Amino acid sequence: MKKLLFLVGIFLITPVFASVELVQIVTFSWDGSKLESLSLGSGTAIDSNLILTNKHVVTKDDGTSAEFILICPAKTKSNRAVDCNVPAMVLALHPKFDAALIRILDNNVYLPKVSLGTHLRSKNEWIRVQGFPVPVEGLQNFGGKKTLENVQNWTKNGGVLTTAGDKLTITRGQIKQLAQRKDTGEIYYLTDVKVNHGNSGGAAFDRNGAFIGIPTMRDLNFNAFILAYPQLREWVSENANTPAIVDQEILDFYKTKVKTTKTLSKVTTSTKSKNTSRAWQRTVVPVKKTRIRTFSRQPSTTRSTSSRTSIRNYLRKYYRSRE
Repeated sequence: MKKLLFLVGIFLITPVFASVELVQIVTFSWDGSKLESLSLGSGTAIDSNLILTNKHVVTKDDGTSAEFILICPAKTKSNRAVDCNVPAMVLALHPKFDAALIRILDNNVYLPKVSLGTHLRSKNEWIRVQGFPVPVEGLQNFGGKKTLENVQNWTKNGGVLTTAGDKLTITRGQIKQLAQRKDTGEIYYLTDVKVNHGNSGGAAFDRNGAFIGIPTMRDLNFNAFILAYPQLREWVSENANTPAIVDQEILDFYKTKVKTTKTLSKVTTSTKSKNTSRAWQRTVVPVKKTRIRTFSRQPSTTRSTSSRTSIRNYLRKYYRSRE
């Protein structure tokens, strides 16, 4: 175990080039007069204005969507903090799987998109995970809490929301096996890659840089369970062009209460791409061709990797496991 922690530390000490397709996600509820912070998580741009994440990152306890989202695009290097200044909205929730789509609301903001993997991966393949977890004691340079503290302070004291946030965290490891949940049919990669609350919705990449899945759960040793992407492609294709609708009253509140450190146009990258990638139109690789074990999610051994509990109370329960 000590050797594993040491190796993770080596990977994270030196700032490296980050995947700018990654974003940090901050969700809010709306009570008719003000925004209330809900959760933090991660997401991945799969098109210029379309983000893939976990459903549990963007939903409330009753299963309904968050009313408002702030997106914090990753910088080109992992030691540079994000700016949470891009408004967004939930576009679609998967009916069975833990997946959701988010649409950016600002037409002047274009995100670079990932290269999407087309097939299920195999046992022992090396992968890397990127996202915005909260820190874990014993893991060096792992995670941050700046965004959490800013949102917590704003929720408590009002005024304007400071947009400077956390740095991207990168961890590496291997796929140990493939497994399928009995209740939902979701296919997961069970790995030894370290993750924590906040990693949910982020990205797992293969050695060639292709996006292969979404970090969704972890075990008690902080090892990631990654929701395989190929099973989501048809659903993404069907929902990619759905319009996002947000209450104008919420947008007006956001514009008066959020202090941006940069203008929105300055986070624009590249040029606007086509709405739908051809890769999304391909047929999902049949499960029967891959050796996959089944499992049931056990509350005593797995944890969601989002921070969906109230942000105001989260720091007080910092290292406590949560369902």
